[in-house]
Amino acid sequence: MPTIATFVFFDIETTGLPWQEKNQTKITDFSFVAASRKILEATSYGQTPLVSKFTVVLNPERAIHPKVRTLTGLSNELLQHAPVFKRIVKSLIMFLEDLTRPVCLVAHNGNVFDFKILLAECHDAGVSLPEDLLCVDSLVGFRALLKNSSLTYKDFEDIQEISLESGKRSEETISDQDILTDDEDEWSDLNLTNEELDEIDDICSSVSEFEEPACKPVNTQRSKAIGNVFDKKTATNDFKLTSLYKRLLNKEEINAHRAEVDCLILAECVVAMKHDFLPWADDNCTMLTKIKPLVRY
Repeated sequence: MPTIATFVFFDIETTGLPWQEKNQTKITDFSFVAASRKILEATSYGQTPLVSKFTVVLNPERAIHPKVRTLTGLSNELLQHAPVFKRIVKSLIMFLEDLTRPVCLVAHNGNVFDFKILLAECHDAGVSLPEDLLCVDSLVGFRALLKNSSLTYKDFEDIQEISLESGKRSEETISDQDILTDDEDEWSDLNLTNEELDEIDDICSSVSEFEEPACKPVNTQRSKAIGNVFDKKTATNDFKLTSLYKRLLNKEEINAHRAEVDCLILAECVVAMKHDFLPWADDNCTMLTKIKPLVRY
């Protein structure tokens, strides 16, 4: 893969979880935070890189789950005059097209959540994002780079001092494991692998054509089947974004569940591990067009 020139940290807030909404999940808040590779490399440990931002709250035109309203503070009443996705997507495309190529979207748990929902919104709007966009899931990256490491923020401070003095840095043994987990403390239901999500998609698709609003037996069938998938989860939450932020930087998240804040937190985590994460992203990024969009039922 080519060396990435621009990293775009990406995050969304949504109306709920796809498998609770028959994949009708819509975006209520999204943020694209772009930083050049050179800026990330030059940013000191513990600092926020200089970025360009495209952040918008959206009217999802569907009910927001009560739990989401509590977590994000975003309600249908608050967003009733916000633009819909179709109105602003062309501006988003212009923002992305102006960035120096190659451009890579970086999202925590992006492979199974953020990227899929973004692509579904684009499909609904009848538009396509730039075809040359790359993407990488930072959750996969941090698991690969830190799974067998006991590094804490103090170690990263020491590494920074060594780098400044002699140009040398510590090398950690890494283990690549492509296991996806939730990046949200409260949404443990997101703690799923790609295979488990595909299984849920198949379950929902197979029963949706027979379902009527008052057809409780089918609803029970779906709930039981999805519950069986959840019972098979084995991944841990050690690599949630909030946990990484604490571990790598010894900082507490000050405003959870807002897209732009999470993007900036992710950017700081990447800066803390830039010598390892940036090359890992070069080697593991893929075309965004290869991600399967969320399929509406």
